[in-house]
Amino acid sequence: MKRRAVVFILMLLAIAACRRSNAPQDNPPPAAKADTAAPVKKDTVAQDKVLLVEESDTVEGDFNGDGKKERMWLNPPKLSTTDQFECDGSCTGYITFSDATIPAIPMEDCIDGSPVNEGDLNEDGADDVGMLPGWFTSCWHQYHVFSFRNGEWINVVNPFDTHCTQWEDGVDAISVDPNKPGHVIIRYMSTSDADFVIKEKSVKAKR
Repeated sequence: MKRRAVVFILMLLAIAACRRSNAPQDNPPPAAKADTAAPVKKDTVAQDKVLLVEESDTVEGDFNGDGKKERMWLNPPKLSTTDQFECDGSCTGYITFSDATIPAIPMEDCIDGSPVNEGDLNEDGADDVGMLPGWFTSCWHQYHVFSFRNGEWINVVNPFDTHCTQWEDGVDAISVDPNKPGHVIIRYMSTSDADFVIKEKSVKAKR
């Protein structure tokens, strides 16, 4: 009798073990995916307020006469994507300064170019700003020279005509007149007998 009971128990254990081996196994949890960082979206608005060009394209100087150096650059207008000779809105560029207290200089009909530190032409203690506006066509462009006075920009001289040939030849458009205090020499392009002629004259520098 005892022997039959032992045999019966062994049979039950064998049946249970067989069922466990044939039971479907739980699928292992999927391996965790490696974290993939989402691409960082640049704050272009904040960047636009600071700098739209490479620092190497900026120009250093003391443009407000406070004894500290700041940088300036041209923020050009947005060009049309459908017309190669049009802007997407106004064609006004802005000479912008790293010192937020210095207002930008609006340049109408200016799609590119780089401002120039002309030094202190009018002897007011601040560097003056020169700008040759770039345009879609033509080699004729007026040169502009500005000075910062009493919180606003004024023209050191009236804008004067220049031609791309004088820039290609390295002609300095404006410089201090060593013989007349308070004056500068401007070098401009004129046409004479269907020929281009570079002329120069001394004019009073406004301040």
